[in-house]
Amino acid sequence: MSNEPRIRTKLKKIPQFIIGPKDGEYRKLKIVLVAITLISISSAALVTATKALFTGKEEAPTHVVTGKLDFEFYRTKVEGQALTAEGYVDDYADNTQVNLTESGADAFDIDLLVPGSTYTATFNLKNVGTTAFESNISFINLECDNQYLLEQIVITTEFNAVTETYSLSEYATINLELGHLAVSEDLDFKVSLSLPSTADNKAQDSDVKFAIKLDAVQVLNK
Repeated sequence: MSNEPRIRTKLKKIPQFIIGPKDGEYRKLKIVLVAITLISISSAALVTATKALFTGKEEAPTHVVTGKLDFEFYRTKVEGQALTAEGYVDDYADNTQVNLTESGADAFDIDLLVPGSTYTATFNLKNVGTTAFESNISFINLECDNQYLLEQIVITTEFNAVTETYSLSEYATINLELGHLAVSEDLDFKVSLSLPSTADNKAQDSDVKFAIKLDAVQVLNK
């Protein structure tokens, strides 16, 4: 057996987060919250062949464990103004904690987006691995053939008391830097999606799909 330590790596499979049809119902607005793309070195403990580290008869085994980039990701609440069963726009709030690490099906839980609707979701990201990392939020994979609707939908990000606002037509420029997260630290950030009450009939009967992506990369120094 070789004296060099062997370190195994594997890809961490993250499920795709999808907001879309539920129980066969058709939804006017479909939003995809994409799986967090992350390749990490998994915990692996391997003992190499015993080798002499010093001269003489005593020998010491070598033990190697790799670091691990891992996190927990939750939606802690969603609030705003939504369409009620009676057809009116009214205040809406859901404080159910949803584990997005396992499934993103209820990240926003949007049935219909109508003029006057606003959904603000609060997310929590926690470092539960053994390495510090930095992360950011971006928007990708936009699908919509209604340019007017894209210009009307407003995306707002909020982190560390800094708020940025975009139209969905600017999706490629949306980038929320979340900074460094040390081991056992966590942070909160918000993403809002709204359709102003001034939007007219040109926004009706349209489908929109886009992806929100969280990237995490290990950092070595503060």
